[in-house]
Amino acid sequence: MSNTATIKANFATEMDAIVTAGDLSSASFGRRWDGTGYPYARYYFNGYPENEQQTAGGGASADYRLTTSFAIDIVQSIPDKGAEEAEIALMNACDAVRIRFENNWDLGDAGDLVTAPYTEGVQDVQTSEGRVVVATMVVNIKSVVSY
Repeated sequence: MSNTATIKANFATEMDAIVTAGDLSSASFGRRWDGTGYPYARYYFNGYPENEQQTAGGGASADYRLTTSFAIDIVQSIPDKGAEEAEIALMNACDAVRIRFENNWDLGDAGDLVTAPYTEGVQDVQTSEGRVVVATMVVNIKSVVSY
């Protein structure tokens, strides 16, 4: 499995654990609006915000610390609950994601670092299913890659 595939697979495992714990109704990889129940999550590749060359010990290969970013959209229906209840459900789901990645992340590769998840913003969105509120969280994973 490539480094990117390993990161994605372990990220999916952590998201599935949040669903299993009952903090999210479903979680899927990709930019689809097709969650089952509320709150649900969709998570997706968010780019490579930075990479930095490490000091190589000589030879033709070089090591890089590559940052892979994932965004997680936590989606809560507003009509599904009252406005206050929807906001509390959204906050609880965001908190569950934050706690899971802060405390239980284990990529399994030496040198990998996970930044604390942060919320990039919260917005109202009109979908085919109606009005929802979406909190976007970002998790960055720094890993060593040899070339």
